[in-house]
Amino acid sequence: MATEQTDNPRSHSDYTIGWVCALAKEQTAATAMLDVEHEDDLPIPQDDYNTYTRGSIGKHNVVIACLPEGNIGTNAAATVVKEMLRTFPSIRFGLMVGIGGGIPNILDHDVRLGDVVVSVPQDTYGGVVQWDLGKAEQEGFRRTGSLNHPPNLLLSAVSKLRTHHEMRGPRIPAYLDQMAKKWPLLAPKYLRSPTLKDTLFEPDYIHKAHPAKIDCQVCDITKALIRNPVERNMKIHYGLIASGNQVIKNARIRDELNDKLGGNVLCIEMEAAGLMHNFPCLIIRGICDYADSHKNKRWQEHAAAVAAAYAKELLEEVQPAAVNRERAARDIPELKNTLSKVCGLVNTTATAVNGIRTTIDSNERQNEKSRVLDWLTDIDFGPQHSLHRDKQLPGTGKWFLDSAEYQTWRDKDVGVLFCQGIQGAGKTILSSIVIEDLASVSRSLACGTEVAYIYCDYKRQDEQTALELLSSLTKQLCLSMESLPPGVRALHKKHASKCTRPSRQEMTQVLGEVIQGFTRVYVVVDALDELLDDDDHRNALVDELDNLGRSSPNLKIFVTSRPLLADISQFFYDASKVDIFANQDDVGAYVEGRLSKMPFSSPLHTNRVLQQEVKEIISQVVRGMFLLAQLYMDSLRDKCTPKEVRNVLRGMQHQNNTSNGLSVEERLYKAYDETMARINKQKPDFQNLATQILLWITHAKRPLSTEELRHALAVEVGRNELDEDNLIASLDVSICAGLAIVDDKSQEVRLVHYTTQEYLEQCYFKLSLNINPHNTITEVCVTYLMYSIFKSGPCKSKGDDYIGRIRTHLLYFYAATYWRHHARLCSEPSKLLLEFRNQDRSQGRWEEAEKLDMQVMETRKVKLGADHPSTLTSMGNLASTFWNQGRWEEAEKLEVQVMETSKAKLGADHPDTLTSMANLASTYRSQGRWEEAEKLEVQVMEMSKAKLGADHPSTLTSIANLALTYKNQGRWGEAEKLEVQVMETRKAKLGADHPSTLTSMANLAFT
Repeated sequence: MATEQTDNPRSHSDYTIGWVCALAKEQTAATAMLDVEHEDDLPIPQDDYNTYTRGSIGKHNVVIACLPEGNIGTNAAATVVKEMLRTFPSIRFGLMVGIGGGIPNILDHDVRLGDVVVSVPQDTYGGVVQWDLGKAEQEGFRRTGSLNHPPNLLLSAVSKLRTHHEMRGPRIPAYLDQMAKKWPLLAPKYLRSPTLKDTLFEPDYIHKAHPAKIDCQVCDITKALIRNPVERNMKIHYGLIASGNQVIKNARIRDELNDKLGGNVLCIEMEAAGLMHNFPCLIIRGICDYADSHKNKRWQEHAAAVAAAYAKELLEEVQPAAVNRERAARDIPELKNTLSKVCGLVNTTATAVNGIRTTIDSNERQNEKSRVLDWLTDIDFGPQHSLHRDKQLPGTGKWFLDSAEYQTWRDKDVGVLFCQGIQGAGKTILSSIVIEDLASVSRSLACGTEVAYIYCDYKRQDEQTALELLSSLTKQLCLSMESLPPGVRALHKKHASKCTRPSRQEMTQVLGEVIQGFTRVYVVVDALDELLDDDDHRNALVDELDNLGRSSPNLKIFVTSRPLLADISQFFYDASKVDIFANQDDVGAYVEGRLSKMPFSSPLHTNRVLQQEVKEIISQVVRGMFLLAQLYMDSLRDKCTPKEVRNVLRGMQHQNNTSNGLSVEERLYKAYDETMARINKQKPDFQNLATQILLWITHAKRPLSTEELRHALAVEVGRNELDEDNLIASLDVSICAGLAIVDDKSQEVRLVHYTTQEYLEQCYFKLSLNINPHNTITEVCVTYLMYSIFKSGPCKSKGDDYIGRIRTHLLYFYAATYWRHHARLCSEPSKLLLEFRNQDRSQGRWEEAEKLDMQVMETRKVKLGADHPSTLTSMGNLASTFWNQGRWEEAEKLEVQVMETSKAKLGADHPDTLTSMANLASTYRSQGRWEEAEKLEVQVMEMSKAKLGADHPSTLTSIANLALTYKNQGRWGEAEKLEVQVMETRKAKLGADHPSTLTSMANLAFT
């Protein structure tokens, strides 16, 4: 852009077009589009507080004004225009050019970031509608009045420009290139770059903010919408723009507003309505966000630039003579009273606008509250409670609710009620009954009473640390409060900006402060025995609950657990106690409920006499175990005649009579044996499918969803793509004879009880089938990761390609995260696993793998904390990537960190700690640091023997590793002794022809 001074200075009357901006960055873009900037001195009246930039585009003289810094909205825009028209009396029309929020409508108007929206008449609207102008009436808010449409001269130019665009395309890219050449300092921000990512999230998905991250780096990309095409060039849209005095950062309000205006709104902004009352004006907006909670400023400069470029191109379509024929805007009779009328109308709707502002402010507070509470913890026990609550039968548990011990605890000054019961006694269902009763009590009181609860879960032991569980209790109590307590807000402020997590002591202190905000707080802890027994899990939680109970007299704690656990019993030695068992009346009610759901083909569907027999016998033989009643009822579902039913009942009675000397565990395991026998009597295909389902949900590192499990079952080992014809239509866990269930809320597939896990792990797969399930799972995961679609490497961005991949390959996240876990537990390295590792090495994809591992690690540090087990797993994965590249020092640094943290968090003899020590030893061995490797390997071997047993596969692997270290030092005798030990043990455990045995024989032969 050139500047121009002249001996004949221009006057105020020489300027015919007014260009209005709301933000400084919009004024920058406008100024950069001028062909010539006029720098001659032109006095401004003292009572005009605007600052102007003057110049020319083509043969048009243009004056640019920007709203004062920090002043936005329709009234501020109207004030700027009023002063502009008084100072420059020849202005014929105006352009309001800048940025706005797009309203995405994928089917009708695919508005995207970087697009341009131009206001043109639509239906009964003139191009701009003031959404907050109206009256508050009994039926709701009624929008009143209307805004003028743009001048015909500009609409004619728009029509002509649209024709040119259809024929030759827009000149906007060329204008942006020119701007970059003239003003190179503007290029990094005002031109579109690959760093600008256009991601549209589902309307109900709230932004996950983090002070150390920009944009949506910690948002769940799976919540993004897929658009077709994935990427495209800038487009220009023509239609309706909504204008008001309030910033909208809420997708629900955005979409409701659009619906009320007929679904035709393309853009939301804040100034246009202040100009459109009889002021000849066209509104041009570059789209910089989607007016949702993910709103940020990254796109603003580029959006301002494309809008300014469109305005420049439009003016080049307008003939100066045609402009001069238009009447000056200030001479339009209606305009003289317009601005005061606008102010009057806005004032009359102050109540309605304030109401809208209050609603939006409330939404913003709720969004902040959600962000902070999500930062506290991701753990949500609501779905689990719903699952257990839905299993309750009317009237069951009444014996407990009516007991003197429970009522005294609930209503009097008793702090702790400890309820112990044998496996399968129904403790968890009873906990859900107690939670519902306490919630009912809370609702019946005026205020000040709240319930929070924890369902401990053997499948989630790693994530259920004392810190996370205390955080969950804090979160639950805060959800019932109108605003965040100061202590929670201060805790977030202290740690979030530093990417650190609170200490357990800090969280206990904050939880205590939150509890003090209530008259009474009930805390229910179910299945305390299922937490890991160490200083970061069960012991720590017990200690902190004890501290809270002593410092908070308004706190009441209810706990269930198995009996005979010394550490738990010691803590509750002076607590009020109740033994939990399957009450006979409750068992009878349960049996009746199951009988009513028997198949029509079952003799139990209508035979009342037979039903009574079943009810009486099962109530007698279960001996206080609901789980046995469930297994027994499942065994009757497929019986076709009364005789078959009675035969099964006699078997139950016989087992009961012969099991007087058996432990609870032995009685349950007998029932499980019979259940597995029923599964194995099914058709071969059903039997195999049931076995595979149980194998996966028993040995998976975390619970799997039904869709993840469908994909796992469909994998054909060795193939290079997923055959969708191999996917089962739907996952029917009924073929597992009641051992597996599906959580209706989370759609996770789970075993019916933690004793089922113990039985399947220790007895069925290990002893009965004599297989290592981790071999199977590893091969499936590796096959999945070797699919052709993944061979090109990671997606370049988290765009639609990425979303499409993970939505069509639902096992990917599990396979990528946990294949190493399963591979370490394999009894032998398969050829496929070796091929997978060699494939990565041969393709040289370490840089891509490193970026992915680094991203996962940093995200988990932010979301879970640096010492969370999942974070340590991701650190181990990154160390493995370094190791495979020979970057020993970097691998060692991470492995030392993982080992030391694991020792502190999990204990020195925890399997994950032993794995980290073995990994570090391998790194030492690869560098020839034999003494350091040997020292670690001896420790791993000895602790594995003590913790897992001398014949455990992991112990044998540690012995073989130590033998390798001896061999590398030329200590052949010591190596031979260990290798003989490994070989003989594997022969005895696995057989002489087992692949692992053969491998150990080959190692010995080499020695």
